[in-house]
Amino acid sequence: MVSVVIPTYNASPYLDAQLKALRAQTVKDLEILVIDSSSSDETLDIAKQHAIQTVIIPKREFDHGGTRTLAGKTRSVGDILVYLTQDALPCDDRAIETLIQPLVAEQKCGAAFGRQIPCQNATPFAQHLRLFNYPQQSYTRTYADRTALVSGRHSAQILLRRIGEIRLRPLGGSLKISSSRKIYMYVPECS
Repeated sequence: MVSVVIPTYNASPYLDAQLKALRAQTVKDLEILVIDSSSSDETLDIAKQHAIQTVIIPKREFDHGGTRTLAGKTRSVGDILVYLTQDALPCDDRAIETLIQPLVAEQKCGAAFGRQIPCQNATPFAQHLRLFNYPQQSYTRTYADRTALVSGRHSAQILLRRIGEIRLRPLGGSLKISSSRKIYMYVPECS
């Protein structure tokens, strides 16, 4: 099973489209979990309309790494965890399948990252960040490259295999990968 974890706060402009896109994925054994930071808009109603498991936390307790860790350790059941930001829209119905492919195919794979493409109405700065941080070419890195890869800039879509050698620290959300593990970045075939 694949667990998709989505931290939210006032995500109503994005959530309906995101959940519809996730339900349309080719990966059918998909658990979707929303961790909401006490939204004041229709976020929770939208999640309820889609029959999504939702956990509400106080806004002051939200922490990107810590919130994801909470969900991954205590609420999700999947062997593979997919972390999405509330405004990350899968580019097609195979996005999750493409993203988890290296984890399924390669036992030595510890994490995979997906490319983020800026929205059409993104500011020039936001466009630059997405294009700079998420290049068009896929790449493979090893344990020695971990510092450059596992950082805040890639936190929008990180997958983790639940194995003993990979752990999340409770507060920082940092990833520990054994030296025999590889990190992959796959670029979905969409623009």
